[in-house]
Formats: sequence, C-alpha cells, structure tokens
Amino acid sequence: MTEPIGIPYVDPFAPAGGPFQGQTLQGVHVTWPVPDGVIASILPYIGTIKGVCGTGANLRFAKAARHDIVVVYRDYRVEHPEQPEIFGGKAGAQSYVDRVWPLWVDAGVLGVADCLEIMNEWMIPGDWYDALAEFSIYVADLVGQRGHTILTGGFFPGTPEPEDFARMYPYLRYCDGHPVGQWADGTPRYHGLSIHLSGYMPTHLLKPGTTWWVNNDWVAGRYKFFDEALRLHHQYSLREFKGPLMATELYWGYGHADETGFWNTEELRAGVRETTRRLSDDGLVDAYHVWSIGQVGNWIDLSPHLPGLFQ
Repeated sequence: MTEPIGIPYVDPFAPAGGPFQGQTLQGVHVTWPVPDGVIASILPYIGTIKGVCGTGANLRFAKAARHDIVVVYRDYRVEHPEQPEIFGGKAGAQSYVDRVWPLWVDAGVLGVADCLEIMNEWMIPGDWYDALAEFSIYVADLVGQRGHTILTGGFFPGTPEPEDFARMYPYLRYCDGHPVGQWADGTPRYHGLSIHLSGYMPTHLLKPGTTWWVNNDWVAGRYKFFDEALRLHHQYSLREFKGPLMATELYWGYGHADETGFWNTEELRAGVRETTRRLSDDGLVDAYHVWSIGQVGNWIDLSPHLPGLFQ
C-alpha cells in the first residue's frame, strides 16, 4: 500500500481507551442554545454531547459539570472544505485549517471540545474519496500538532457507497498510528470519523407514517456495510480502528419541525434504548447524538421530552 505523501505511518500504538469501551455512548445534538438547566437534567444519563454555532456556553457548562463527558463541536460558518482544498494536498489542508481555526477560537470551544468535526453531509462524487482521505490526513496532522483531534466525514444518512467509504482506509490507518494526547485514564486519544444515521425502534411501536429508514439497516446500520467493504478490500475492520466512529446526528425520522408530536416521550425513550442496544451489540459505533435540542429554523426540538428521553 502506498503511504500518503509526506505522512509516514507509525504503528503500533496502544488500543483506544478513554470513554470508548463497551457500550455505545448516547447523547444529544444541541442545535441552538438552551438553558443550562436543560443540559443539567440529562447529564446523569448521557456520555456525549455535540453542539454547533452558538452553543459554546452549553458545551462549556456540560464539561464543567461532567469532566468525563465527550464533547463534539462543528462550526457551520465553514460548512465544508472547498474543492481546491480537498485536492490541494498539504497546502489545501492548511488553507482549510487557517479558515476554520479562528472560528473554533471565536466559539470558545477549544478548551472543552474533545473532537472537532470538519464536514457535514457534503455529497461529493465517489471518485473524490481518495482525495478526501489524503485531505483528512493532512488536516488531522495540522490540528493534531495543536493538541486537538478531528472527526472527518459527517456523511449523510445512507451515504457514501460502501466501496467509496473503503477508500478512506489510508486515513483510518493514519489515525491508528498517530495518537494525540491522552484521555483522563492515560490511554491515547485518536482522530476519528463521523457519520449520520437513522435510529432503531422496537417493532411494536412502528406505526403508519413512520419514516421508511427507521430500522432499515441500509441507513440505521450502514456502518456494517462500511465494515464489510473495508474487510473485503483491505482485510481491515472498523473493530480495529482506534479512533472513535460517532453518529453525530441520529433521529427516528427526518428531524424536521413538522414531525413534532409524531413520537411521544415514552416512544422516543424506547427508541434511544433500542438504538443504544443495537449499536452496542454491533460494537462498531462508539457514540451517537440524538437530533436535536434547541428551537431553530425548520428543525425538530426535543427539549420538551427531556429528561424523559433518557431516564
């Protein structure tokens, strides 16, 4: 296998540890600022929290109250890398980091974010994935030099094609050989991947109008097809990947505001439990964030269901 230009592989390192051991962490996606009391109500029941622009205060509150909670941040003021950056080698990656780093500073999250997510549902052509892998390596290297880890991908539910995902293999191997600092237990931290999924729901709760992709393995369990493609093409499994694989958005529908009321709190709680059980049993996804908390735009706000969503 050809090594990415300028980035040597260094292996082996210790297995992943920290918070990613055993059961998949469950958490929430905070899409708009909410009172800290809302966050406090769920902290005993979650292991991770993700926020976007404007939610820095909520993330700082969560981390201060629960030092062990895994915090993810994405800044949509730079939604995606630009095409010249993806194909621009190390210089392209540097251009991207130069654009996004000041936004992370402005958001006040660098002191609390465990993972910085760098993409969101960008539907790129299949033949771009080799370049995306190299770009992600260079960004990880640049951000890692500053002591932080990234999540690349942010793939839309049901994408990419498994064969294209397998082309991210060089990035996975780079992550395996390049830890960045340590978790509180002294185990190494690694860069990771993010995907978006639909959720699982107990079959007896399915009803007319349920979105087709709920319980559909092609969307809810797409990570299993990614794993199959990696094993087929590279004799490598996501079980060997030392970095976190996080489903940074997950819902039992499309997550639009007009779906409010489709599921009641008891049903959503059953969906959380079934999803956590299924992901934990499969042992490939380390954490997921339920979409979404906070009232903004056309997106659903699950705040009225808290803390019952997780209790």
